[in-house]
Amino acid sequence: MGYGVMKYMGSKQLMLQNGLGEMIVDQAKNLNRVVDLFCGAGFISQFAAQNTNCSVLAVDLQLYATTLAGSVIERTSPINTEVLIEQWIKHSLNRYRRSALLTEWNELSKTYLYSIDKIKKSCNDRPNRLLKQKDFTDIFASMVLDARNFCSRKKNRSLILYAYGGHYFSPAQALAFDYLRKYLPQNNPERKVALAAMLTVASRCAASPGHTAQPFQPTEGGSKYLRESWQKNPFDLCAHAVLNISAQYARLRGETYTGDAVNYANNLRNTDLAILDPPYSNVQYSRFYHVLETIARGSCGDITGVGRYPPLDERPRSEFSSSAQSLSAFTKILDALSSTGATVLITFPNVECSNGMSSKDIEAIATKNFKIKNRIVKTKFSTLGGKGKAGHRASRKLTDELILLLKPR
Repeated sequence: MGYGVMKYMGSKQLMLQNGLGEMIVDQAKNLNRVVDLFCGAGFISQFAAQNTNCSVLAVDLQLYATTLAGSVIERTSPINTEVLIEQWIKHSLNRYRRSALLTEWNELSKTYLYSIDKIKKSCNDRPNRLLKQKDFTDIFASMVLDARNFCSRKKNRSLILYAYGGHYFSPAQALAFDYLRKYLPQNNPERKVALAAMLTVASRCAASPGHTAQPFQPTEGGSKYLRESWQKNPFDLCAHAVLNISAQYARLRGETYTGDAVNYANNLRNTDLAILDPPYSNVQYSRFYHVLETIARGSCGDITGVGRYPPLDERPRSEFSSSAQSLSAFTKILDALSSTGATVLITFPNVECSNGMSSKDIEAIATKNFKIKNRIVKTKFSTLGGKGKAGHRASRKLTDELILLLKPR
């Protein structure tokens, strides 16, 4: 997948290689459509679109997710990447370079960059002196504070700069994303490919210790990772992402739907293969992907808190992430799918999860209306907010995952 891979996302890639992909291809042979009801980063939707002779429908509560899936499943051929890079990325870059805000930030940051270069030169002149992280921390902390003040000025109401500049992205990066979004192509499929490229690159540039729930802070421990993230070039990375995404396309043109999977399940048919990979955490997923959702929508209300969160009414909520509602939500969606006669594939960690659901619960609910075959495979699942090398909790955890094949009785 290369540059198409989302940071900390796409745990289903390993499952697709360990048996899930084989099951999807096998079941799709006698069906007309694959419906990915919780499409997330879009890996399952994209796999089905490229490896079966079915059309694919990708469903998710969040627009960034259906954008990622749609960038592949809604096309049946590559796009002209040379034209897209020339007319979108290079055009955005030219306008960006002429930005008065960029000039102002570059002037403001010169003093800090000079001080950092001076420390590096001192180490080069004195070979016995080791370069230490704390040499940079105070300088960089002051630079970050100035960056945040600069980006939060009311006259800087450029969306990404104002909301996330100095936090998840450097001021220069945030402004780059604003220009890339401003000059997105007007027509699909180029627009959706370009926006999907932006989303993948924003994910990889985001200065956060896990999913984009909270940014790194300019502490002695976090400054290194903040600096590393701020040095990435969104324009170069977007060009690579465009090439990667364009090379992937569907055998048959599919479609996307942004909305509640539970409600949509009633619309399926007996010629559909429904794939369910529902939330298993008791934390609403919109908390972790709000930066990507803002980029996908191109709008955001007043942001608050360390995580720069949008208002609650702008953050989609799933019953599956509520320990009080998850069991009834699963019962509701399986009852709906049973009534349609659709074939169903479910994936779920083979443990009891923080939303109160377990793989045993799912099997018990499914047994009422379906004939069941189960399979256990190895995979890695996200701990949502894990800090990996930068903290104390792994961002991914190796686990067994249950795959249930459900056939109508």
